Formats: sequence, C-alpha cells, structure tokens
Amino acid sequence: MTVAARAANRLVVKPLLAFCVLVLVAPSALAHRLDEYLQATQISVGRDRIVVDIYLTPGTAVAPEILSTIDKNGDGSISSAEGTAYGQSVLKSVRLVVDDTPRELSLSSSEYPPMDQLSAGIGLIHLETVTQVVSDSEGAHRIEFENNFDPKTSVYLANAMIPLDRTVKIRHQQRDVLQRDLQIDYEVGSEGPSYPGPAWILLAAVGTTGLFRYGLHLRRIKQK
Repeated sequence: MTVAARAANRLVVKPLLAFCVLVLVAPSALAHRLDEYLQATQISVGRDRIVVDIYLTPGTAVAPEILSTIDKNGDGSISSAEGTAYGQSVLKSVRLVVDDTPRELSLSSSEYPPMDQLSAGIGLIHLETVTQVVSDSEGAHRIEFENNFDPKTSVYLANAMIPLDRTVKIRHQQRDVLQRDLQIDYEVGSEGPSYPGPAWILLAAVGTTGLFRYGLHLRRIKQK
C-alpha cells in the first residue's frame, strides 16, 4: 500500500474506529465499579507497525487521586505537557514484545476529556502509541503485551483489532483471566484477504463488544 493510499484509507477508517471505541468502551465504562480504574487496550497490527490504543476511565471513587496525579499544578485543567507526562508514565508500566524482542512504544498522541467528565466517571482518556516492525518479514509472528499500570485499583480489557494492512491476518488471541496479558499470533503474507471496505471494519469491531462485557462479567463474579 502506498503512503498516499494509506493516508487516504486512514482518513476514512479512523472516524469509524473512533465510533467503535464509543460502542465498545463506553458501555463498559458506565458499568464498571466506582472504585475501579478501567483500562481497555486495543492492538492494531500492520505490516510495518503496531498501534496500541489505551483507553482509561477512572471511577468516581478513585478519580480524585488519579486527577491530582495528572493535574500537577492543581489548576483544574490538563495541559498538553501534563497529559504527555501522564501518558509517558503509563507506558513505563506497559511491555510489548514482538517475536521475543522487546519493543519501545512511542506516544503518538494523548487526548483528555474535561475534568468534570473524568470526575463523574464517564471521561475517556485516550493514549495512542506506536512501534515500528520489520516490513518485509513474511510468515508467522507473535506479539506479547502486558499492562502493569496501577494494578491496585485497575481492571483491564485487551483485544486485537482488525489489522491495519490486508496482508496481515490474526490467527489466535490468548489472554490471562485479568486481561492484563494478551498474546497475539498473526501472519504476514504477500497477499491478504480483500476487505470490502471500512463498513466491514466497523461491523467487525462492534462485534467484539461481547468480549469486553464478558471480561467485566468474569471480574464481577470473582469479586463476589
């Protein structure tokens, strides 16, 4: 895929994926306990890069402490520098390994809702991170992801999304019971399946809603 084609495809697909995030994460955010910090991770695999999106939603009981950590000067707003600093602190507790080789994730962007939404337990912090991988390495590959950020109050969700390139196919996903660890087996080929278009991506992503809700259900059972 050419750079121009990839850019054009991203302009169409990214808004759809943003909508999917609302469908996937928002119901879980509204349902999680007030004393929990919900961390939902979505991993998108491409031929030459891996994008890791982390969505953070603090419950109302833990929000004050978390917000005081982010808003260092206590002025009631999150500056760009404060948002970036917090994002970097999250990444220090995240581990990504590709084919047994540790990879460093770079923070591409950090988005924060208004403080009042975060305080109310409905705000969604979005951290987008990326790492580069070998572009011409065809065949089977494995990703190991681990999230150890703020384990005291957090619950975790993790899932592989639709690949970024049609030459990539997800073969298998395996999670631990807490979904702090996610293993993804995928394959890179010279030719991949033809995607009908962004609408198919939307439907496939929305279809993973059940996985997120099931993960929360398991945690509630363990907490009783």
